[in-house]
Amino acid sequence: PLEPAEIGRLYRLFHQENYPQRVRPSDEYLIVIDSRDAIVGGLCYELREEQVTYVDAMVVTHALQRRGIGGALLDELCTRMEERGVAVVKANLLLRELTKRQQFVHDARWGGLVRFLGGSAEPASDEVAGKA
Repeated sequence: PLEPAEIGRLYRLFHQENYPQRVRPSDEYLIVIDSRDAIVGGLCYELREEQVTYVDAMVVTHALQRRGIGGALLDELCTRMEERGVAVVKANLLLRELTKRQQFVHDARWGGLVRFLGGSAEPASDEVAGKA
């Protein structure tokens, strides 16, 4: 679990990168820390339904962008969510090329970008509640 100070540092990074975010009590976080203990990237996500996780925002410090950190963050999140039994990760990200490389697809039935976990192309409709 992250300490409140680390969460504050992540939100400062969002602000520094011109992507301010609101703090929501339901958010969970995944962060990247460099060798000097500085937060250089992270994402905010929420487990909305039992088997659906929603990625609301992701940031990587400008100096380290395009080095694979964002992709590694998304992959790590998907691995962790799959271990928790999550079937779908939805993303509200504008980074089309990044999400495409990370196996996200646009699916209008789900309202945007999704990545199906567990090796299936899409879970059966009765397996996941809350499909939009």
